[in-house]
Amino acid sequence: MIKTLLALLLTALLLSSCSDTHEAVMRDQIAWLDEATHVLNNVAEGKTAPSDAADRIKELGREAIEIGERKQALSSDATPQELQATTNEYAEQVGQSLQNYLQAVERVTKSGKMTGELTSALENIDSP
Repeated sequence: MIKTLLALLLTALLLSSCSDTHEAVMRDQIAWLDEATHVLNNVAEGKTAPSDAADRIKELGREAIEIGERKQALSSDATPQELQATTNEYAEQVGQSLQNYLQAVERVTKSGKMTGELTSALENIDSP
Protein backbone atom coordinates (compact mmCIF):
# COMPACT_ATOMS: atom_id res chain seq x y z
CA MET A 1 0.00 0.00 0.00
CA ILE A 2 2.73 2.47 0.98
CA LYS A 3 4.78 1.58 -2.09
CA THR A 4 1.75 2.23 -4.28
CA LEU A 5 1.15 5.64 -2.67
CA LEU A 6 4.81 6.56 -3.05
CA ALA A 7 4.76 5.50 -6.70
CA LEU A 8 1.65 7.59 -7.34
CA LEU A 9 3.15 10.59 -5.58
CA LEU A 10 6.39 10.27 -7.52
CA THR A 11 4.49 9.99 -10.80
CA ALA A 12 2.42 13.06 -9.97
CA LEU A 13 5.55 15.05 -9.14
CA LEU A 14 7.27 14.01 -12.34
CA LEU A 15 4.27 14.82 -14.48
CA SER A 16 3.72 18.19 -12.85
CA SER A 17 7.36 19.15 -13.33
CA CYS A 18 7.13 18.27 -17.02
CA SER A 19 4.21 20.59 -17.65
CA ASP A 20 5.92 23.93 -17.21
CA THR A 21 3.91 26.94 -18.33
CA HIS A 22 4.50 30.59 -19.10
CA GLU A 23 2.34 31.43 -16.10
CA ALA A 24 4.50 29.30 -13.81
CA VAL A 25 7.63 31.02 -15.11
CA MET A 26 6.10 34.45 -14.54
CA ARG A 27 5.09 33.49 -10.99
CA ASP A 28 8.62 32.22 -10.38
CA GLN A 29 10.07 35.49 -11.70
CA ILE A 30 7.88 37.42 -9.28
CA ALA A 31 8.83 35.12 -6.40
CA TRP A 32 12.50 35.55 -7.35
CA LEU A 33 12.23 39.34 -7.22
CA ASP A 34 10.34 39.17 -3.93
CA GLU A 35 13.00 36.90 -2.38
CA ALA A 36 15.83 39.18 -3.51
CA THR A 37 13.91 42.14 -2.08
CA HIS A 38 13.46 40.32 1.22
CA VAL A 39 17.18 39.53 1.44
CA LEU A 40 18.13 43.15 0.76
CA ASN A 41 15.58 44.55 3.19
CA ASN A 42 17.00 42.29 5.89
CA VAL A 43 20.46 43.74 5.25
CA ALA A 44 19.15 47.31 5.41
CA GLU A 45 17.38 46.51 8.70
CA GLY A 46 20.46 44.84 10.18
CA LYS A 47 18.82 41.40 10.35
CA THR A 48 21.28 39.80 7.91
CA ALA A 49 24.98 40.39 7.47
CA PRO A 50 25.96 41.67 4.02
CA SER A 51 28.27 38.66 3.48
CA ASP A 52 25.41 36.23 4.20
CA ALA A 53 23.16 38.23 1.89
CA ALA A 54 25.80 38.11 -0.84
CA ASP A 55 25.86 34.33 -0.58
CA ARG A 56 22.07 34.18 -0.91
CA ILE A 57 22.12 36.64 -3.82
CA LYS A 58 24.62 34.37 -5.57
CA GLU A 59 22.22 31.44 -5.07
CA LEU A 60 19.43 33.58 -6.47
CA GLY A 61 21.64 34.29 -9.47
CA ARG A 62 21.81 30.56 -10.19
CA GLU A 63 18.03 30.33 -9.79
CA ALA A 64 17.64 33.24 -12.23
CA ILE A 65 19.60 31.30 -14.83
CA GLU A 66 17.29 28.31 -14.42
CA ILE A 67 14.19 30.48 -14.71
CA GLY A 68 15.64 32.16 -17.79
CA GLU A 69 16.33 28.79 -19.39
CA ARG A 70 12.76 27.66 -18.70
CA LYS A 71 11.44 30.90 -20.14
CA GLN A 72 13.55 30.49 -23.27
CA ALA A 73 12.47 26.89 -23.78
CA LEU A 74 8.80 27.80 -23.46
CA SER A 75 9.11 30.87 -25.66
CA SER A 76 10.30 28.84 -28.62
CA ASP A 77 7.00 26.93 -28.62
CA ALA A 78 4.67 29.90 -28.07
CA THR A 79 3.08 32.35 -30.42
CA PRO A 80 3.80 36.05 -29.95
CA GLN A 81 0.16 36.49 -28.94
CA GLU A 82 0.48 33.89 -26.17
CA LEU A 83 3.63 35.51 -24.85
CA GLN A 84 2.06 38.96 -24.91
CA ALA A 85 -1.08 37.72 -23.14
CA THR A 86 0.97 36.22 -20.32
CA THR A 87 3.14 39.33 -20.08
CA ASN A 88 0.03 41.52 -19.88
CA GLU A 89 -1.56 39.28 -17.25
CA TYR A 90 1.41 39.60 -14.90
CA ALA A 91 2.66 43.08 -15.83
CA GLU A 92 1.31 44.81 -12.73
CA GLN A 93 2.71 42.21 -10.34
CA VAL A 94 6.11 42.18 -12.04
CA GLY A 95 6.19 45.98 -12.04
CA GLN A 96 5.40 46.17 -8.33
CA SER A 97 7.95 43.50 -7.44
CA LEU A 98 10.60 45.24 -9.54
CA GLN A 99 9.83 48.58 -7.89
CA ASN A 100 10.11 46.97 -4.44
CA TYR A 101 13.43 45.38 -5.42
CA LEU A 102 14.88 48.69 -6.63
CA GLN A 103 13.73 50.38 -3.42
CA ALA A 104 15.43 47.65 -1.38
CA VAL A 105 18.69 48.20 -3.29
CA GLU A 106 18.39 51.91 -2.51
CA ARG A 107 17.66 51.19 1.18
CA VAL A 108 20.77 49.03 1.50
CA THR A 109 22.86 51.67 -0.25
CA LYS A 110 21.56 54.47 1.98
CA SER A 111 22.08 52.35 5.09
CA GLY A 112 25.80 52.14 4.32
CA LYS A 113 25.66 48.33 4.29
CA MET A 114 26.24 47.87 0.56
CA THR A 115 29.60 46.14 0.71
CA GLY A 116 31.81 45.33 -2.25
CA GLU A 117 30.91 41.66 -1.92
CA LEU A 118 27.18 42.41 -1.99
CA THR A 119 27.59 44.84 -4.89
CA SER A 120 29.52 42.23 -6.85
CA ALA A 121 26.87 39.59 -6.17
CA LEU A 122 24.13 41.95 -7.37
CA GLU A 123 26.08 42.97 -10.48
CA ASN A 124 26.55 39.35 -11.51
CA ILE A 125 22.86 38.48 -11.53
CA ASP A 126 21.07 38.03 -14.81
CA SER A 127 17.52 38.63 -13.63
CA PRO A 128 15.02 36.17 -15.02
